[in-house]
Amino acid sequence: MSINREILQKVLPLNKLKFHIFFFALFALLIGQENNQFNFKNAVAQYNYGNFGEAEFILNNLQDSPSSVEMEDIQLLLMRIKYRLKNFELSKNIGSSILHKNPKSKYKSDVLLTFGDIFLSEGNFNAAFRYYIKVLKIPKNSTNYDIIKRIFQILQFGVATQTVDELLLIETETEVIQLLLLAKAHIELQNNRHNAAEVTFEKINGRSIPKVIRRYYNLLDDKLKSHRLEAKNVAVILPLSGKDRKMGRDFLGGLKYADANKNVSDIDISLIVYDNESNSIRTMEICEQILNNPNIVAIIGPISTTNSIIASGLVKESGVPILLPTVTNGDVGNFSENIFQLNSDLKTRGELAGKIAVESLHANNIAVLAPADEFGKELVNSFTSALAKYSKTPIAVEWYSGTPINLERQFKSLRERAWDLYNSFSYESSYGELDSSKVILSSIDVIYMPIHPYHLDYIGAQFPAYNLGTIVLGNDNWTDLTTLQKENIGPHFDELVVLANYNNHEINSINFNYGSQNSAYFYQAIDSYELLASALNGSARNGDTLINTLSSIDRFDGVFGSYSFTNRGNNINSNLQVIQFDGYNFNDYFMTSQFDIK
Repeated sequence: MSINREILQKVLPLNKLKFHIFFFALFALLIGQENNQFNFKNAVAQYNYGNFGEAEFILNNLQDSPSSVEMEDIQLLLMRIKYRLKNFELSKNIGSSILHKNPKSKYKSDVLLTFGDIFLSEGNFNAAFRYYIKVLKIPKNSTNYDIIKRIFQILQFGVATQTVDELLLIETETEVIQLLLLAKAHIELQNNRHNAAEVTFEKINGRSIPKVIRRYYNLLDDKLKSHRLEAKNVAVILPLSGKDRKMGRDFLGGLKYADANKNVSDIDISLIVYDNESNSIRTMEICEQILNNPNIVAIIGPISTTNSIIASGLVKESGVPILLPTVTNGDVGNFSENIFQLNSDLKTRGELAGKIAVESLHANNIAVLAPADEFGKELVNSFTSALAKYSKTPIAVEWYSGTPINLERQFKSLRERAWDLYNSFSYESSYGELDSSKVILSSIDVIYMPIHPYHLDYIGAQFPAYNLGTIVLGNDNWTDLTTLQKENIGPHFDELVVLANYNNHEINSINFNYGSQNSAYFYQAIDSYELLASALNGSARNGDTLINTLSSIDRFDGVFGSYSFTNRGNNINSNLQVIQFDGYNFNDYFMTSQFDIK
């Protein structure tokens, strides 16, 4: 790789060589060697004048046999001469010989510095960067401005962030870590990865930045501030403290990941993060601050139902789009056109479940088992309303309260109804014959069974005892593969169909692809960020408002879900997916976008 010589002269000026060996030469002068033309002092002088060939000639013709100490001085000077004469391989060999013969050589930093200069001249910028860092780590060089200058000047040539990351993995010295982070942020900004540079820069402790790199820190800070003025400001409301802090921190981690890995061509987004402390009053205060900031173009969060409802009510008249990743209350999405629910509401889920039962599963005899709370009743009401459009009603509806530890009464009732149907349609049995629990009854085609989080263990353990050969139609909370893959549970739920908003069933494989263990909130955050980024880009291209651009999204496929706001005349995601359990794992069934759900 060729390098512009003028640039290199700026990076590597021909300053006089400041070696300890110069002082040794003066000492030699005092003991009587000053009149000898071919002595070490004259070789150093010729080197400093830039007469490298003459300096080498003198070294090759020294009249006095040097001592072992003098020999190390001579070797170092010869190493520098060979470097200046572009004989890089020989220069490296000489330097390597010095360190092998004396690992604790007083010239170790000079040798390493020369190695760095050689690699720079050869165009191996990553190796040069590594060697300059090694020189800096030698205690006497920690405040050497010349070395710091070399390090930051070499960044313009193309040092890879991977090189800096590799050094950060093993670095333990705080000051060197600060410098490496600053170098990484500089490279990211240079590569137009502004958001990644912001994330890296935030990791630097500005109050304890070493004086020797303060100037570079301030310059980068100024550049990032200038960029922030051009970026789109997005407010983020999360519980970073309080009882929901784990969810909030996971979600913030996903936002930062998406922000750091965005496409270079995308509009730059500046995230302004607010901690609502898992508190409703704090959420109200934050919303007031946001509404008083005219530079905010959109809001992401909150992520709890209560705080989502509060925030939506407060910003509904502002015209600022707010993206709610988790709330399922349908009333929220109907507040105003600027409110977008990424998680579908319960009404949508119940209606779609009813349509799937009839149109896809071709069920005639349909039963229901659900929790007797607001969650369960809204789902079931929507489900039965959808069935009514097909002139169908459930043959049985069973309710339970609280944690479903014991559902013997409900399952026995369903078993009895299935037995009655079996007797009605079977030619092999006599009506009124007593039910035998050993008989597998398939007379109920589908049981709609929505459940709460963490209730699958209880349902899954009890259901098999009643030998109901039916298809269970469930919600997102059926996607816990750890429970379903148990030998005493999984085989009994073969053909289980689940209507899901997010890809919870794939989280293990998604984590594998991302190389880390993350929660669902992490990936919901990535989808929220990327959906908004896509809309911001579309709005800029089309000259339309951000609200109109979001509302016109027919399908956006994210990491953790698929999103559509065009099917119902409101901004509630209607693009769910249907997956089916095969006794061990889930497989794609179809997307609900094929249904007319207006």
